[in-house]
Amino acid sequence: MKVLLPILLFFQSLIAFIILHDFDTEDTIVAILDSGIYESHPLFEDRLLNGYDLINWDLAPDDEHGHGTQVAGIIMDLNQDSNIKILPIKKLGYPANTPLSILLAIVSGADVVNMSFHQPYNPITEQLIRFGTHKGVLFIASSGNDGKDMLTYPAKYDTVIPVAATDYGNSVLAGNYGEGVTYISPGIDILSAGIGGNFTTVSGTSMASAYATGVFAYVKDLHPEATNEELIQYVNQYARSIVYTKSDKQIELKTLDIQKFKAIASEQSYLWMSDLEWKQHNASTPSIKIDSFNVEKVYIHDNGTFYKTYPGDTESVMLPAEDGEHDVRIHFHNGEQWQDHHLSYEIDTTAPTVEFNSQIDVSATKLHIRVTDPNLDYVLINGEKPDYLTGTSFSTGNTRDFSLFTNAKPVVIEAYDTFGNSRIEIFYSPEMTTPHKQQ
Repeated sequence: MKVLLPILLFFQSLIAFIILHDFDTEDTIVAILDSGIYESHPLFEDRLLNGYDLINWDLAPDDEHGHGTQVAGIIMDLNQDSNIKILPIKKLGYPANTPLSILLAIVSGADVVNMSFHQPYNPITEQLIRFGTHKGVLFIASSGNDGKDMLTYPAKYDTVIPVAATDYGNSVLAGNYGEGVTYISPGIDILSAGIGGNFTTVSGTSMASAYATGVFAYVKDLHPEATNEELIQYVNQYARSIVYTKSDKQIELKTLDIQKFKAIASEQSYLWMSDLEWKQHNASTPSIKIDSFNVEKVYIHDNGTFYKTYPGDTESVMLPAEDGEHDVRIHFHNGEQWQDHHLSYEIDTTAPTVEFNSQIDVSATKLHIRVTDPNLDYVLINGEKPDYLTGTSFSTGNTRDFSLFTNAKPVVIEAYDTFGNSRIEIFYSPEMTTPHKQQ
């Protein structure tokens, strides 16, 4: 009993110290709980703190898998012009060492903790995350790559920020999107650091959570005295809202763009454009979504000719919709010089042309069909592609020709182009009394 008492007193004192002590430092520290890090990569030069290896139980968290290096590379690439430091904690995917890795991050002064992994619920992990949050630590995790309306731990803990993935155009929602997911970040085909000092292209919600971690760390570095609530409020103020549809469910998420936050910090102009969108309104109408900061007006030219001006705070821009090829220039003045964005597209609202003539043979009518369209996609004859029919077919340029015997039965010809235009014609052989119909 006399031996146990000093040990109990030691742990009691240690717990009291951890609870009462303020572990904040002058640096903005991002702890990465992952597979370690390749320390010699040029992206990390003079940016790494001494880390921990909870696999080999030493202070050299060397990365043998690459995942931790990729996550760290994304964070540091976004923050090359800031003073952020990386604290690598090598834990791999073992649930048993997660509580200790979180505790080490907290007592080492981490401001933001990235957790790009998935494992079962653990009450100790949950309590330590709550404790860290109380201490002002921000926890960010990947939502998971299943593409389902669900979340896994640690993203599911109520004080953790889960992040789903998208592309730079915000055109897709990738990863899990269950209740609690608020943010979506670039996580598709992201260039990042690799083992050996090279660079590699990676995808997944791990990369999206790394991107979000980089954004929150950047804002934290700008506002070191801000609380978690103030950081989230600031980020939400300037994040872009995007609505996605998954399984008939409307999901509104906030997407993070580091360039916008850098423009705000430096009081520069910023303009983001979505991928080209098409809406059906009598004809195919192209449009783009825009998100801007410190932009007074947006000017649009088409094929070198002025088209229209929009206010800088416009959220959606309608583009020229006439048939033909379009080379669109979207530009604005940032106070010092013009900045340009270009996109090209083609519009075709004309349906394919279907022509035919017939020759009466001894036992049947031979039908010759010609389909013409500069953007012809496919042709169906009686609901089947012509390759499956008895007869001949050949293509020359924008024209496809078919020959077949009708056997005194009606022939339905359907022609579709790549723009969704279609034409349907029904041919009746001379032996039938009903003339051919055109739709």
